[in-house]
Amino acid sequence: MKKIIISAIVIVISVGFYFIYPIWINPKSPRAKASLQVEELKIEVRYSSPLKRGRLIFGTEDQEPLLTYGKYWRLGANARTKIFIDKDIKFAGKVLKSGNYSMYAVPYKNYWDITLNSQISSSGFERPDPSFDVITVSIDLSSSTTPVEQFTISLKKMGSNATMTMEWDKVAVVVPIELQ
Repeated sequence: MKKIIISAIVIVISVGFYFIYPIWINPKSPRAKASLQVEELKIEVRYSSPLKRGRLIFGTEDQEPLLTYGKYWRLGANARTKIFIDKDIKFAGKVLKSGNYSMYAVPYKNYWDITLNSQISSSGFERPDPSFDVITVSIDLSSSTTPVEQFTISLKKMGSNATMTMEWDKVAVVVPIELQ
């Protein structure tokens, strides 16, 4: 009986480690953070940063891309992308109250719809409940001739305001952020 219990414990630990290790301990898409202090405003974005690895990133369903135009994307990998803002701002021209939000996108060929959702406890694997969406903005894409291998979110001070830039492959999305 003792051998059965020990065997069961070893199996449970092994299976747990099998699932936890690649996601939380050594993920293929490492965790990343972007933060910025502009005057009295602090912004922090936490996300997982996947790599291109020779794959087609954006495209139509028949092209079999990693991310299909018109479909939900958690803006990273492994878990939801979270943004924290400690002051009220204008996010791409729309008023956003201070707080914690999950952030996701629906990429299209020429623009992305970026949504901030107050449901921050969701896993990110499925689109959060739209009834918790706070704002959605459409941002035109900028293109680059040099592909970006690893998905990156960066924050940059622009005078007394800021920009949030998301880059991957040959695509860049720049979101203006204004202090209220």
